Parts: sequence; structure tokens; C-alpha cells
Amino acid sequence: MASRLRSSFAALCVFMAVNAPAGASELSLDLAAPSAGLPGGALSFSLYKPAAEPPSGHRWPVLYLMAGTHSTHRDWPTMGHVQETADALIASGRIAPLIIVMPTGGVSWFVDNPDPGGEGMMATAMTRDLPAFIDAHYPTRACRGGRAVAGLSMGGYGALLFAMDHPEEYAAAFSLSGALWLPMPDDPAARAKRPTRMFARAYGDPLDWTRFNRWNVFPRIPAYIADKNRSPFYFAVGEDDFPNLREANKIFVDALAKGGVAAPFRSDPGGHEWSTWERQLGPALEWQDGKLSRGC
Repeated sequence: MASRLRSSFAALCVFMAVNAPAGASELSLDLAAPSAGLPGGALSFSLYKPAAEPPSGHRWPVLYLMAGTHSTHRDWPTMGHVQETADALIASGRIAPLIIVMPTGGVSWFVDNPDPGGEGMMATAMTRDLPAFIDAHYPTRACRGGRAVAGLSMGGYGALLFAMDHPEEYAAAFSLSGALWLPMPDDPAARAKRPTRMFARAYGDPLDWTRFNRWNVFPRIPAYIADKNRSPFYFAVGEDDFPNLREANKIFVDALAKGGVAAPFRSDPGGHEWSTWERQLGPALEWQDGKLSRGC
């Protein structure tokens, strides 16, 4: 049954992409938003618009959609086929029209890193500079109810981090194969067994484990549970994803549940790969649509 549903949705995406009116949606690549704290002073992004302009008196919500390590702003449009999926869902009435902003992530882990040679102040760029630029240049619903954040792998971690640190800014967050890591232990011998090279441009080289822990999402769970205005979360992983990633996501979701906070958790066929995330995007967008308000 599940395979038939996935096949039907894929067929719908293809049908709508082929039969959509010319210019019904717009995909812009290689855009940039000023951000003084980043190398080069700007953040590159791609942007999906559902039409040239919204109907009179309407403004669109915005999803900030991030990718994984070594990603660029072109990954979601070219490998995740965002335009085809969004076009099909909007045309079928399953989600309301929205803008999707897809930034470059590099190996930033979407945190602020002031070190020379690092990825720069990425959290600040993502939560302050990029939304300010988007709201100033596009017809957006510039409020919490009109803004969501999401991502895959490293971007899934970033989405949870931003929503936990700025619940007043995001109505919802979803994580696909989120690269969640437990905090570094105090014991140096135990820390030596943990991977570190992937974090060098985010948390220092050699790794500053205290900084790693300050940016970690797991210690934020108690405050998130206690916050009555918290952003709802949605999780999906692949059945053949990395075992430690699947385990960390389950630990995170179970910790929320123990605190009385339920979060959808999907386990779908596939591994840590674009074919999995492309299939997971549609259901996640439908879940997110129910969390966004229709006005500010």
C-alpha cells in the first residue's frame, strides 16, 4: 500500500510538472542576501515562488529549507526537485502556496563561528539577515505564523536548533535524517572516540568540545518542553540510514515524549540519500501546512 501511495505521488509530481501553465511557479538560483558576519559578506540562496505575484491582498508564508554538509543552495532545487513537489501539492490543494528559500550550508553546522578560516556567523545569517532580506524583497507574511524552518541531515539539526532558540520566529520545524549528535562527554578518553573532523569549521580546529556542547540541541530539550509557545517538530529518517543517526533521532523524540510533547516520527524506505529525502518532502510539507497561519 505504501509503495502504491509513493508511486501515485511521484506520478502526480510528474503530471503537474508537465502540465503546469508556463510561468505558474518561478525558481531562482544563485541569489544572495547581505550578511556581514560571513566570508564574502553574503549568503547564497535559491528561491521558489509559487507564482509571479500572490492574489491581491494576499502574502505568502516562507519555508527556510536547508541541506546537509558540503551543500550548496542548488542542492534542493536540482537533487531534491523542490519545484516539482511544491507545484504538485499546491495545484492539488494539499498545501497553500508558499515561498521556499534554500541557502548554502557548507560545513557550517548552521552555528556562529567567529574563528578565522571558519564558516562565519551562520546562525546569525540564517535567523536574522536572511529573513530580513526575504521579508523586504518578497510578498511574505512576515510573522511567526508565516514562517517555518526545515532541513535534511546537517540542515535538520539546524532547523531544530533555530526553532528551539527562536520559537517566536517559527510556526513549525521539520527534520529529515537530522544529523543529531549527543553532547561530548566530560571524559577525554570517551571524547577521543567521537568523530571530530566534520566539525572543524564550525566548532574550532582542534575541536572545542565545550563550544560543541553549547550549540548542541539535546541540552535544550528541557527548556523546549517547558515553553508553552514552542514550535512543533516533525521527524523522518530512512530505514537504511546511518544507525547512529537513527538512534540519536529516536533518543531525541523519546525525550520529548517523556516530557509530554508528541512529535510525528516517520521511518521510510531508503538510506541517507536524495531519493529518500525527495520522497519525504511532500508529507513533511503537508504536515507543515497545517501549522502555518493564514494571516498574521
